[in-house]
Amino acid sequence: MIVLECSELGPITNAAQLFEQCAGEPFIAPRPGTILHVDLSKLTEQQLHELFANMVEMQICITVEGSSVKSLRFPRLIRWLPCANGKPALTLVYNYFLENVQFPKCKRGCIKNAIIKNNPKLPSTIIEEILTWCNQCEVIYTEPSCGLSGVGYSMIDFVRACAGKEVIVPRREMIIIDSSKVSEEEMNAFCSNAVYMEVCITVTMTDYRSLRCPRLRYMKSCRPGTPVFTIVQNPYLSVVKIPPNVRYPENEKILLVGMNQKLPSVNIKALKKICPHCQIEGFFSKCSALGPIKNGAVLFEQCAGEPFIAPRPGTILDVDLSKLTEQQLQELFANMVEMQICITIKGSSAKSLRFPRLMRWLPCANG
Repeated sequence: MIVLECSELGPITNAAQLFEQCAGEPFIAPRPGTILHVDLSKLTEQQLHELFANMVEMQICITVEGSSVKSLRFPRLIRWLPCANGKPALTLVYNYFLENVQFPKCKRGCIKNAIIKNNPKLPSTIIEEILTWCNQCEVIYTEPSCGLSGVGYSMIDFVRACAGKEVIVPRREMIIIDSSKVSEEEMNAFCSNAVYMEVCITVTMTDYRSLRCPRLRYMKSCRPGTPVFTIVQNPYLSVVKIPPNVRYPENEKILLVGMNQKLPSVNIKALKKICPHCQIEGFFSKCSALGPIKNGAVLFEQCAGEPFIAPRPGTILDVDLSKLTEQQLQELFANMVEMQICITIKGSSAKSLRFPRLMRWLPCANG
């Protein structure tokens, strides 16, 4: 008498237990009244191959979500029933490296129901093959560039086409989303629903208040060595929302963050937890809470090269810089992004006065 180890299974929800008990078996079926629904996302590709190597028929619902597997094979499977009516037998979603799914023995109706979507590397040829043997499957192919044609579209076309999309992958070209050409509303719409992105986003010297990618699960740079997010010198930015469990290629420096005056320390700490090896700095300026200064030489000594000048509460900064040289004036304002100060330059010999990075200048007092 042949004993089939997995032909009358009790309730199992643990993937390791299912693997231990059923790897290499030809059948999986529950005992009467039992619903088998198991998440296999944490099994390795090798374990999945061993589990299904000899499988001919099974009645079980399986989920593989957010795994690192590249290939999933069922070489002998001819029939797969779901764990219960109306449930998908296979849920295969958000597997960012999955390139191949094989059911070589399957015929039409082999699988009654499945959900296969948001697997960005899975080619259309595999999708089309799956649809030939799956009766009631929700199978969605991830269109490169969010459905835009292969040539002739701009960066802003890409941003608008991908707004609200879950998987954002360009065809072959490198995509850099530049905040100088994209509004805050458009940028956040682009990022709003994304779970997987292969782009670079630069938010630099903007008046953005927030950057939100609340559903992001995996991000990959548009090219090795370039951060996915460059967020620098945004004086009003107070929120950067990226999920703490987001994944990315190992050791890649996917974040570059610094000189964002209003970005709170708790947000900085959260970003550092996402990428401990990335260059992520909170705002600091020696000149962000100045006491009363009248002397131009003192201001130069203290604040040359700093990004911000602002007084401490109740202080009015009104400084005469007439005696500074042109070179000193250039050094003083070289990196200045924002300042709250009244400055006088009268009767000087300076021929040029430059504020190359200045975005906002408030007076020392009303009027």
